[in-house]
Amino acid sequence: MERRNKVLRAGRPYPDSLEGRRVVLVDDGIAAGYTMSAALRFVRAKKASETIIAVPTGSLGSVLRLARACDLLICLNVRPGPFFAVADAYERWRDLTDEDVLRALRAK
Repeated sequence: MERRNKVLRAGRPYPDSLEGRRVVLVDDGIAAGYTMSAALRFVRAKKASETIIAVPTGSLGSVLRLARACDLLICLNVRPGPFFAVADAYERWRDLTDEDVLRALRAK
């Protein structure tokens, strides 16, 4: 996380508080949900007033578990079954590089 913060946030510190703010957590999908759970704990610890998770796809168990932990979870493609890889939900899958993410952030 420190490396990603250094690259994607140019080393800027995270805010001390998110009190009174709505936070939308976005990912390409939720498999086991560990990354999203960690992100949710982080923004909850910063006192976010509302937490929303938005993903295009996710495993049923993880979606149900995370939905109980946030204010709103939006997942358009929930996959049942014990085994799920996010990449399986996509026709063309590739991991994004840091440069891909920076380019998208600059284009906002």
